[in-house]
Amino acid sequence: MSSPLKPTIKGMLVLALVLMWPVITRAEFKVVGHASDGSRDKAEMPKTPPPEAYSIEEAVFHLTVSRENACGKMCLSGRILAGNPRRIPIIGDNIVITDIHEVTGGALICDLETGSSIFLLPDESRAFRVTLSFMLKAQKDTRSKFISLGTAPALKNLLFLDHPADISIEILPGQVDRQGMVHVSSGREIVVRFKETTPL
Repeated sequence: MSSPLKPTIKGMLVLALVLMWPVITRAEFKVVGHASDGSRDKAEMPKTPPPEAYSIEEAVFHLTVSRENACGKMCLSGRILAGNPRRIPIIGDNIVITDIHEVTGGALICDLETGSSIFLLPDESRAFRVTLSFMLKAQKDTRSKFISLGTAPALKNLLFLDHPADISIEILPGQVDRQGMVHVSSGREIVVRFKETTPL
């Protein structure tokens, strides 16, 4: 009678590996096979949206200041540099638009949260231009009366200022050149401080 086989160390290792090795069904094997398909991976990978970039090249403001308010006209132009920006800031809050003269390269929308900030919703065009008229109330603090107008971050901001004889301009928002234009820093709020005077 032959003696029973004695397990060897090598045989025990093989048996242990067999017991530890995961067993998958045919259906699971098909799923794994599909997941390893490179074309399917490429189709399901989310696409990274292109970067969004735009440039507001120039914003020109014509502003007439009176005792209680100011009326003005703004002409803004720029272009899309990359991607598809969702909205482009045009002008800040606390204004009332009285007329829209020109809108090319998109459509004007109003911020629903503030109810007053104006944005441009670009279309497929790469260039845009907006011209509109507006009014805003004068404000007053311990220093003086003033007009405050939020502007878009344009590369060039120009302000043409006009006022009646009973208004004295105290502080301008930038440097005045020989032609009387005020050059305002990019992205800076336009603040004009003035006082009421008695004309001679």
